[in-house]
Amino acid sequence: MAHPSLFSPKPTTNVRVPHPSLFSSEGWETTNLRPASFPVEFSHHAEGSRSLSRVRRIPLSNLQLFSKTAAVAQPGAYQVFEHELESVRQSYEFVVAGYVLMPEHVHLLVGEPHVSSLAIAIQVLKQKTSRKLKSAGEIHFWQRRYYDFNVHSELKRVEKLRYMHRNPVKRGLVEKPEDWPWSSFLHYGTGKIGTVEIESEWTAQRREKDKKLARGPQ
Repeated sequence: MAHPSLFSPKPTTNVRVPHPSLFSSEGWETTNLRPASFPVEFSHHAEGSRSLSRVRRIPLSNLQLFSKTAAVAQPGAYQVFEHELESVRQSYEFVVAGYVLMPEHVHLLVGEPHVSSLAIAIQVLKQKTSRKLKSAGEIHFWQRRYYDFNVHSELKRVEKLRYMHRNPVKRGLVEKPEDWPWSSFLHYGTGKIGTVEIESEWTAQRREKDKKLARGPQ
């Protein structure tokens, strides 16, 4: 198993970020980005929101988990993985910036957990899903290895998301990314709330709205 990624906090800065409205049927339009209108945090801990569309920007890891066979595609397996991913995300307190579930592997774009390490969180995710998905007599559901690539820039994040979301199309599973329901594509394109919470401008806006409702009339 890959060694957990080591992140060094960086100072707050303004970077160029894609807006959900720039999402096309082929994914992120990396040539058409607007300047960020809000501060972007590169740190382990989420800061208090100071503007309406504050997105938690932290260094991310692009992971690929591989199953022994095309077992991820068995009936109900995609739903099981999504539920367990959200459960582990909440328990270990990490950001999910994107994901795509494929028949024999999974793409994840995630941040370093506030609880324990990324390696431990991924190990728990694999154990929980393996117990529910492996066949009778099968010892291991997942391969021991996983691909791990650190993502420290906004353009690299966009590049990884675009690649992930296009993967089902490249494999011939669907004609367009939005036709594949087992990914974060529809959330970015429409703001749709799915099983897994995705850290995006949509989510940041809902978070800010919930805070205002909780505070009540001023």
